[in-house]
Amino acid sequence: MPPENDPSFSLPTLQELSLISHMDQTVEPMSPSRPSSHSISNFSPNYDTKSVRAGLIHDLKRFGIHVDDEFVLKEVLKIDEASLKDADACADLLRSTHRKDIESLQKVVMHGKVKDEKHMYNPLENLCRTIATYGSKSPRRHLVITNSKHLESESHFTGSLIPDLCAVEVGNGEVESIKTRDGKVFLRQVAAFAEVKKSDKDDPVPARSSATLNTAQVADYAAMLFIGRPFNLFVIGLSICGNKFRVGYFDRSGILFSEARDMFSKQGLPIFIKVIRRITCDMSNIDLGHNPNIHLLEGHTYYQNEYPKFRVDTGHQSSYVTEGRPLWISFSYLGRGTSTWVASSSGGVKLVLKFAWRSENRRGEASIYNDVGEMPGVARLMDGGDMMWKQRGLGQISIRSIRNLDPKVKFERNVILHFVGINPIGKMLWDAKDDLEFCLGIWAAIKGYRRLNKKKGFLHRDISPGNVFIWDEFQNGKPAPSDDEIGFLADLEFASFPTSQSIYVARPRETVTRLPSGKTVTTPIDSSRISSKNLSNTAVHSVFEEVAITKSGAGPEMTRQDPDSSNKSLLPQKEPRLFVPFRALGLITNYVPFVLQRRAWALWEGGKMTLLFVGPDAPEQISNLAMDGDAVWAAAGPHALKYIRGKEVLRVTNPLGTALSFITIFGSQLLALTEDGSRMILWDTEDGNLDATIEFEAGFTATLILHPVTYLNKILVSSSEGSTQLWNVRSQICIHKFPLHRLQSISEAIQAGSVDPSCAITSMVQSPAVDVVGIGFASGEISVYDVRADERLMRMFMDGGGIRALGFRSDGHPVLASASSAGHLALWDLNSGGRLLHMI
Repeated sequence: MPPENDPSFSLPTLQELSLISHMDQTVEPMSPSRPSSHSISNFSPNYDTKSVRAGLIHDLKRFGIHVDDEFVLKEVLKIDEASLKDADACADLLRSTHRKDIESLQKVVMHGKVKDEKHMYNPLENLCRTIATYGSKSPRRHLVITNSKHLESESHFTGSLIPDLCAVEVGNGEVESIKTRDGKVFLRQVAAFAEVKKSDKDDPVPARSSATLNTAQVADYAAMLFIGRPFNLFVIGLSICGNKFRVGYFDRSGILFSEARDMFSKQGLPIFIKVIRRITCDMSNIDLGHNPNIHLLEGHTYYQNEYPKFRVDTGHQSSYVTEGRPLWISFSYLGRGTSTWVASSSGGVKLVLKFAWRSENRRGEASIYNDVGEMPGVARLMDGGDMMWKQRGLGQISIRSIRNLDPKVKFERNVILHFVGINPIGKMLWDAKDDLEFCLGIWAAIKGYRRLNKKKGFLHRDISPGNVFIWDEFQNGKPAPSDDEIGFLADLEFASFPTSQSIYVARPRETVTRLPSGKTVTTPIDSSRISSKNLSNTAVHSVFEEVAITKSGAGPEMTRQDPDSSNKSLLPQKEPRLFVPFRALGLITNYVPFVLQRRAWALWEGGKMTLLFVGPDAPEQISNLAMDGDAVWAAAGPHALKYIRGKEVLRVTNPLGTALSFITIFGSQLLALTEDGSRMILWDTEDGNLDATIEFEAGFTATLILHPVTYLNKILVSSSEGSTQLWNVRSQICIHKFPLHRLQSISEAIQAGSVDPSCAITSMVQSPAVDVVGIGFASGEISVYDVRADERLMRMFMDGGGIRALGFRSDGHPVLASASSAGHLALWDLNSGGRLLHMI
């Protein structure tokens, strides 16, 4: 049914939609909710160079900056195989014939200012050219000075910042032979890069191996090369800072650098010569990171005027040939690295090939398509799976296998190259030929989403303008068979389905924008313009979530409901005063519960919210609070302090001297966890005597303690690894262990021993029912668990952040409240298997 005949929904015109408040295009993140791992290529007014690189620094700090001289120089560059009989002889030649260039470089390094860095480019280019042609060698590439005026990207790459020197593929040995008509070279011709800084203080590897702005800059240039060569598995780049140089290896799991060496020392110059010689003359494109399963088609080169074609061998007895430029290239460096192409199979069937890196802990997109099956309004899977090495016999193409890591070596950042081949071929929303095709395409995709959600409980979880397509009549060779196939959804890698247990997903609250014509469009509070020419992820996501899920009657409804509304008149109508507006607290708190502010605490009466006591400053920042009758216990550094009526009356100190992260009262004892989660310490709350110290086993990092009601002398201890243990504190014995796979849904990789931070338990709470507790995880998952039966009763999920707090209603209503790190509150009906009641 076309939209104009469907009474359940009326699409506004594009002119009306353009009245919605503008927000610039959202760039593609590694996960749907976090925009920090992008490159400067995602340039927009909201993401300038400084802010985007700050995001890169954040991600690189998590991944770490590592120095591995042996791997970078010996295994990747293989400098000992350089085509030089005598590197020392070449060094002597440089010192004699390029004496002025070397002096110019050292003059800038010793006496120049930052702006004089540009005077280093020409001398370095001269040195590299002599190295490349030494011994009458015909180089494959030249290191040449580049800027944004020299490179033509052939994609929607909009970054204007380019490396100082680029290793450019050449035809007959000269760069001039392969320039475009405008005097430029194609970005796809760049095989490696070099970034130059005046001072060795700008080294991208600081003393503490943590990311800096200079680290983010070279990582950004690596992302630029991935845009030019989407089939690269890794990128090689040089960092020249003053007289020092390093070689950087960049893949989707982080950066490895060689040791820093003096470029003009007796030992350093021959190594520099070998590095340049290998990059410019000896190394093939595969040696420089190109996927060996994907080859330039015979007769095609990176420096031809037309975009080259590639033969793709998936490693699954299927092969394809790409046609033209990629439809889409991801701009992220540490993200999924997605690229999509129009391709033809060996049998002549046209389809869209998508390549992306997936976490080994995440389900492959091809298997999700298999579960979906064929359905109008959704792309159809033709082929897919993890890319396999064709020649190496090493199984999946992954960062672990690329780096030749021992399978026994723990590597938490491993990602796997995944591909899917889908049909039909679509064009982007902004390529719609007119407004009618644009609206019909979106409507067809919405109806496809409705079918999925109604039939299988499907949630896409990554709706954006780049994931909704319009039937391409030219590429498919015919018009769409029906109105239901004019548009369709793709990119299902973040999609989720209900398991055998009930699953509901909480999403941020939405608002309604009224248009001049009287129509309304449901959008998030920070909604943006949505039209065929200017689309945002947020607005498109909003339309799909509201129209496809809520209006179809499937999935969680975003309206306030009462699980016992039919019996409401029988319940006491007394209004609780806790949430009645009475007085502003006047305190601005951090991530610690609201009674804390830095090193002090405040006690409020819950009925009228009147201030009772304010404690004195603790010796260090307060990390946790516990109530013991009229007494307040506060953990501050290695101390636990007891206050009565705002005055300190007792202080206990960790004998190990380390900070305490969590405290709770258990009868007449104070239980505390050390900051590293390795020990639990027990004190007497009356006299402060140390009763016991319990040490946990390796691989168990304690985070929280909960006393299950009626369990004598027993407590539950949770961990950052996702498992839980039941302890008898009197006998100091671990009675039972609840493994991770029993508490939450995990991938096979995690079951095999891989550690995922999202598995960490961040909240535990006792329910009104004996034996039943609520457990929240950093992934946003919530489990209602029967401790005695060792069985999960139900599972819910909050989108957008980890669980920070849980609470059961204790007045007879079977409702669970949850709070996420994104600031959202959700209420769940436990009588309906965990159905979402309301979202704040």
